[in-house]
Amino acid sequence: MAVTVLRVLMFVVSIQLIGLDSFFISDAWSKDGLPSQKARFQGMGSTLKEQKKQTLFSSDESEITSKEEIQEEKPGTYFKLHTFVINIRDERYPGKLLFLTLEIFCEIKESDDKWIIETHIAPIKDAIITYTSGLFRQQIQTQKQKKELQEQLAKRVRDVLKTLSGKNVISDLYLTRLIIQ
Repeated sequence: MAVTVLRVLMFVVSIQLIGLDSFFISDAWSKDGLPSQKARFQGMGSTLKEQKKQTLFSSDESEITSKEEIQEEKPGTYFKLHTFVINIRDERYPGKLLFLTLEIFCEIKESDDKWIIETHIAPIKDAIITYTSGLFRQQIQTQKQKKELQEQLAKRVRDVLKTLSGKNVISDLYLTRLIIQ
């Protein structure tokens, strides 16, 4: 009996030394009917939206918020348009061209509308390149100017999609990389 206990103890120590302890422990917990690690930590990753929903549907309140209010908070799907490398100019040196690198993501209102953007990707890219290639370096240096660029590009992408598909597909546009060289 003592030999068996000693072997089990040595097995547990060797498992911990090689780093497999969490696998075996969670496996043992799930077989013994004890809560597994997944179940124990399930609530830790809840988002603010989920917490808000829980408060909306709590038993303390007799009124339940309408479905429209909850669907307003539904997160969109993100779609990478492209990473653009565009020539821009510098006002101080008229003959010199610089490179502007832009990485752009769109937030799509409904994930089913992703195909609309994929279908019209060429006119969207054209609108972005046409607008940004006419810029000067001095027009996109401050945070305010970068925010303005973001708003202008979002407006142009919305216009292209509205014209071609008749539907407003994107809710926002994000510049995830902006580099001037």
